[in-house]
Amino acid sequence: MIHRAFNSYVVSTMLAAVATNLGLVVDGIIVGNLLGTDGLSAVNLATPLSQFFLTFQLWLNTGIAMLAAESIGSGDKGRASSYFTFAILCNLAIGVLFI
Repeated sequence: MIHRAFNSYVVSTMLAAVATNLGLVVDGIIVGNLLGTDGLSAVNLATPLSQFFLTFQLWLNTGIAMLAAESIGSGDKGRASSYFTFAILCNLAIGVLFI
């Protein structure tokens, strides 16, 4: 059971990373064709910041998901709901901060 849950988590995490990187590639193609080399340079300079944001978000959400899963496993759904709410608020605050 744990092996199956771990595999589903790994697959979903890898799909999220692939989707983010695919978005960066598509942005590069569109910007490169519409704005030329200067626009493409700007996209490439912003890529490390985007990767940092993704890494930080995955780190935060993985930690909170483990705490919520532990709470659900122990039968404390109220605490799990609090963790979920905290995760949403943290993601919103960090998103506003990075914007």
